[in-house]
Amino acid sequence: MCIRDSHRTVELQKLSWQNKNEKHQGQGTISLPGISDNYLNIILDLYGTEFNDSFGELYLVAKSLNITPWLSSTISKDIKSVQSDINFELWSRIDKGLFKSIQLQWQPSTLSWDLDNLEQNFAITSGTLRFKPTEMGWLLNSSDLMMSSNHAAWPNMNLEVERNKYQFKGEIKNLDIEMLSQLSQLVNNKAFEPLLIRKPKGKITDLFVNFNHESDWQVSAKANSVGWINPVSYTHLRAHETVLDL
Repeated sequence: MCIRDSHRTVELQKLSWQNKNEKHQGQGTISLPGISDNYLNIILDLYGTEFNDSFGELYLVAKSLNITPWLSSTISKDIKSVQSDINFELWSRIDKGLFKSIQLQWQPSTLSWDLDNLEQNFAITSGTLRFKPTEMGWLLNSSDLMMSSNHAAWPNMNLEVERNKYQFKGEIKNLDIEMLSQLSQLVNNKAFEPLLIRKPKGKITDLFVNFNHESDWQVSAKANSVGWINPVSYTHLRAHETVLDL
């Protein structure tokens, strides 16, 4: 069975369905063509006589999910030998046939690639993401995302983002600039080249963004040991490094 919308396709590979009075349970596997070439396990528990009035929970498990097919179609052509091993558990609360909340619990996951014959590695060890639709938009927050790049662990990162019809605001704590720069290698966008050349580093301990309108916005940040290399155009001159605490 195949479920399509204007963006993505979900294929039901195996599904067993049981109905008992007002309880309905489905168990099986699904695949995401164009994103991954392996399967996710799914359990759906619903209660009610009509789907539009039903409530319950969706449970989904990804084990050794390979997202390389999706990455290969979007990343820079300079990136080679992309490998991925993604693992997580996901719960979603359903009420009146609609998703009311989603919680994703990361399990140890890795992403690796080669750039200029150098191996790069990014990993998420643990952490939780929570997404909740609201009447006017959505909320997204996290709890202690444990990550590392090139096998160096970074401080636990937390974020909280709110988007509605009139406003976008967000706060991120412990954002590692070097890690962000490393991940930007994957983006097929020339705009990042000036950033990558300067090899930025440091940590943004607290970043706050509040955007109401193009003429009404606010950005504030606290950071330490922020640094970058200032490249020069002549090969016989040495580049120099700048380091700041904000």
